[in-house]
Amino acid sequence: WADAWAHRDSEAYFAAYDASFVPPGGGGRAAWEARKRQVLGAAKNIEVKIDAPSIEKGSDGTATVTFKQYYRSGRYHDAVVKQVRMVERDGHWLITEEKVLSTLKDGRP
Repeated sequence: WADAWAHRDSEAYFAAYDASFVPPGGGGRAAWEARKRQVLGAAKNIEVKIDAPSIEKGSDGTATVTFKQYYRSGRYHDAVVKQVRMVERDGHWLITEEKVLSTLKDGRP
């Protein structure tokens, strides 16, 4: 997912999301994908670093992964603590939900 994002590979990026994924903040999946495709297409260079992942398995067969995410592209950059909920489908773990838990102050790994 992070590699696909950094390489601006929209098909692989979206393939990491389950069909049940609902974008944070509402709105439909189609509108979310259109916005993401626009950002991926406009960015000349994207850097994504994932640090300190922790995984909590749920009794319902899901996994919740919490990690620090460092993103940089052009003039924009951020550093956040993100959480994704995942489900296994046909041997692949897919994202069903994602949310930013907090912003990191230093912005560096």
